[in-house]
Amino acid sequence: MNKRFAGVVAAATLAAATFTATTASAAPALPTCTNPGVTCKVGSTSDGSTWKIEVPHGWNGTLLLYSHGYVPPTSPTGQPATNPPADDFQDRQTADYLLAHGYALAGSSYPNVGWAVKEAVPDQVALLGEFRHDFGRPSRTIAWGHSMGGMITADLVQTFPHLFDGALPMCGILGGGVGLWNQNLDLETAFKTLMQEDPNPAVSGPASALQLANVQDANANTGAAEAALAGAQATPEGRARLSLASALFNLPTWFDPGAPEPGPNDYAAQEQNQFQALQVQVAFVFGFRAELEHRAGGNPTWNTGVDYRRLFRRSSDRAEAQALYAAAGLDLRADLRAINQAPRVTADRGALRYLVQNVVFNGQIHVPVLTMHTTSDWLVPVPHEQSYGQAVRNAGNAQLLRQLFVHRAGHCEFSDAEMLTALNALIARLDRHSWPTLDPAALNAFGARAMAARTRASRGPQALLTEPAGGRRLLAARRARGVLTRDQRALDHEPEQPVHGRLVKTLHRQIAVHPDIARLRAGEAGVASLAVPMEEVPRVQVFGGRERERLHAQHAVGHPHADFERPAVRLLPGHRDAPLAVREPPGLARQCAHERVDDIHGSHGHGG
Repeated sequence: MNKRFAGVVAAATLAAATFTATTASAAPALPTCTNPGVTCKVGSTSDGSTWKIEVPHGWNGTLLLYSHGYVPPTSPTGQPATNPPADDFQDRQTADYLLAHGYALAGSSYPNVGWAVKEAVPDQVALLGEFRHDFGRPSRTIAWGHSMGGMITADLVQTFPHLFDGALPMCGILGGGVGLWNQNLDLETAFKTLMQEDPNPAVSGPASALQLANVQDANANTGAAEAALAGAQATPEGRARLSLASALFNLPTWFDPGAPEPGPNDYAAQEQNQFQALQVQVAFVFGFRAELEHRAGGNPTWNTGVDYRRLFRRSSDRAEAQALYAAAGLDLRADLRAINQAPRVTADRGALRYLVQNVVFNGQIHVPVLTMHTTSDWLVPVPHEQSYGQAVRNAGNAQLLRQLFVHRAGHCEFSDAEMLTALNALIARLDRHSWPTLDPAALNAFGARAMAARTRASRGPQALLTEPAGGRRLLAARRARGVLTRDQRALDHEPEQPVHGRLVKTLHRQIAVHPDIARLRAGEAGVASLAVPMEEVPRVQVFGGRERERLHAQHAVGHPHADFERPAVRLLPGHRDAPLAVREPPGLARQCAHERVDDIHGSHGHGG
């Protein structure tokens, strides 16, 4: 077959999606080919998704399979959203840079918007089949993606490890579907209960109408939440109660990456940042839940058995809420008691089955995985990384995982330099069969070289890649703005090696070194998955002792897309050894996941 084309061609079949020939006038709308210097192929599948492949002339044999993030099911006007055409990376400049340096790219749109996890995985696998049919088998295939696409990336390498050589989930929902949506329910429960306590009917009225589950009208539910939120923010009492709801959700206190991070005792500024995050968050937890429930055939979440007072005692936002309650003259204990006494929600068994399959993570990884996250991600906060790290450690695969952190607010707020530097580190791991140094100084040095290379790049193509055995390795990053990370070698359980957790401010600022990082390394029970001081990443909770024995739905055993009758929830070490089947009544399943991922690690709610 002639590979030199930029139109629509017939395609092949693999796994669950059948590719069919498409014309430019057919629905759905096809992706566009914008880079004339590469071979570009686009098409659609029988399930309605679209796909795009780009291969450079000097292909180095590596394919990067990109999984995009959550696309909201409704537009800002409340109308049903349309599914955008596929692209093979979220940033066109970065995509063109990778193509110019020998990398092939591919990506699927998935067949629809919303929580399309079940459909995304077979679509992406089918796209690999299309690629192999027309371009041959890559010497190396790397999965990568953002947000919900980060979760899909982790799902791909957990479910189909033989198809991939490595993975780079960025800002991923690595707490999994059950942990994510259960914590959303926690926020809903606290928000509704507390807003109903407000003496202002403009707050308590809309709050009383909120549906926590089995949402009938997503737009109306979101509108009621937004009205209650705006009204509460107008009074000291309302702001105090919003801070409590945020504390139970472990919502970060830094919203805008372009603004300074609030000081550790500037509780008013912290709450204002959380309010900004809640303005986004309520649409997901009160509105987009309806789309998930429609897919799942009911409500897949539950909060029976959760002690919200205990969650608060362990929240990193506790001091903020205590200070604002004292200033407002409110009784914090009474409000916590009211939340604990609020009506509880139980899951529908069939819906829970769906969400467990789409997806929970069991730590069974067989290829190197490098994750990356901002430290103040208010949609998918850092504790998702803790949850994933603990699952991997519990499965005995810590040597295959590293986690990088960018000290910045925002969801997926990475520069091109940060994304490409992370990719370079993963490729170095694949080339050398051991992890390269990931301390901030080395990563910043790489970024500095990239900035110099960018200056030279304006004079024409630059030889910015080396040629190690096994293929090219990316050694440059475009549009560098500074790499800010934290080393995660503590995940290796190598006590003879020092833990590097220095906080990199920016390329043009001095690196702040924290010599006491090792004090968190072991903890009471060795649970720390972020080797950084607590005061530096307030969203991270590190627990020891009996906290390790808690159960949560992250530790599913077996194939995540296998028949649900297989045991799907395992007790953590220290409890009974026998696994429990999630097909048990939802109340029992809730006990098996008691206080869930967010109770242990904090998960957050977005799919984006």
